[in-house]
Amino acid sequence: MYYQSEPVSCEQFLDYLDKLPWCQQAESVLVAVHHCSPEVVDMFKHHDVKVYPGGLKIKLDKSTTHMLKSKFEEGEPIPLLLVWKKEGIELSFRTHKSNDFPYDTWDNPAAAAYEREAIFIEAEELGEKVADCLTKHLTSAKACPPRIPKL
Repeated sequence: MYYQSEPVSCEQFLDYLDKLPWCQQAESVLVAVHHCSPEVVDMFKHHDVKVYPGGLKIKLDKSTTHMLKSKFEEGEPIPLLLVWKKEGIELSFRTHKSNDFPYDTWDNPAAAAYEREAIFIEAEELGEKVADCLTKHLTSAKACPPRIPKL
């Protein structure tokens, strides 16, 4: 079972990012589809969340963070879309029809309108090693498949 007493450190979160399978869009954008792991759930707990469409700012309620943790522990983690740019990284997930996210949003305009939650973490917040980590992946990541729209 996952228990986190203190917030995830910058180093821990960068280590998480460093292990993801990134693809590259344009010259300076990385994209990954992974899952809401304990490190990610912790980030959602400690940042304001924007709900799209609309961009309304909220604090993620405890029942949602509990659901994200439970799904991870049960081996059915909620899919997560990560978009990493020089300015920072956006993490987003969806609770409604979550297992299809984000692929259905790329193929179906109706699915793109489903509510999703996202946070944006400024690069400065991730510490001094974030630029080196981003550069490392930009030089090694393969191009994203054409199916992924420009993010």
